[in-house]
Amino acid sequence: MLRGTWCVHRDERGQRGAVAVFLAVTIALLLAVAALAVDLGTQRVVRRDMQAIADVVALDMAREIDGRSQAQLAALVTTSSTSLLSQSVARNSTTLGDDLVVTADWGSWNGTTWNTTAEPPTAVKVVASASTDFAFAAGSGSATRTAYATSTTTACHALGSYAAAVRSNDSALLAPLNSLLGVDLTLVGYQGIANTEVSLAQLAATAVLGTETELLTAPVAFGDLVKGTIDVLNKEKPAGYSAAVSALGSFLAVAGSVPAVRLGSLLNISPTDSAALETGLNVLDLIAGS
Repeated sequence: MLRGTWCVHRDERGQRGAVAVFLAVTIALLLAVAALAVDLGTQRVVRRDMQAIADVVALDMAREIDGRSQAQLAALVTTSSTSLLSQSVARNSTTLGDDLVVTADWGSWNGTTWNTTAEPPTAVKVVASASTDFAFAAGSGSATRTAYATSTTTACHALGSYAAAVRSNDSALLAPLNSLLGVDLTLVGYQGIANTEVSLAQLAATAVLGTETELLTAPVAFGDLVKGTIDVLNKEKPAGYSAAVSALGSFLAVAGSVPAVRLGSLLNISPTDSAALETGLNVLDLIAGS
């Protein structure tokens, strides 16, 4: 009987060589991917920083709008180191990236359309850009981001009259209040004028008083102030105005003994502050404060 023996010889050296080639290729790919991730990550950080500085500078610039014209605002965004724009950028320039450039333009913004011809401007557009050299790949990357900030004119004012919140359980205050103010009002009368408001713009629109500027810069006769308030209430007819008008008649009776009023000192409002001129003033605050 014949017997055969079969032997299998493995070329382990060849296998080790294949693994080495595969490992070398894999490492090269991993290094390339890692390098790309680092470079793209750096550019992403620059992009984020540009958005942050554009947002902050836009808020700084928007505070200066305040009804100013394009020409007046242009001086705030020059390249001079003393300009408001340069100072704002300097305060917020701790960003990643080189060759930082920040520009600002004035206009109006409705959420979709930027209008550079608005006069006076109501918004500011800030563009921030910078570049960064890639750490592994050749060349550099850049990032540019834009921010819009709008200025909405608002105002509020309170004289803080001790009598403005007269309540039904405050009847004990009536005698001292009447004595102090020189009138003889009932609780209903006080509540009537405490629950109504007028604005300086409305007072200036009456035939009794002058313009907004005259109201705030020149002495106003107390009687004229009361008459103007009555005219506004009769015209606008707010809720409960008839009780307020009746109560204000009592103040007319003592108007001759009250000195002229300087509303500009009482209210500290600029004649050019359109929002403040439209703000409602509590009638009891206004009259008692005067």
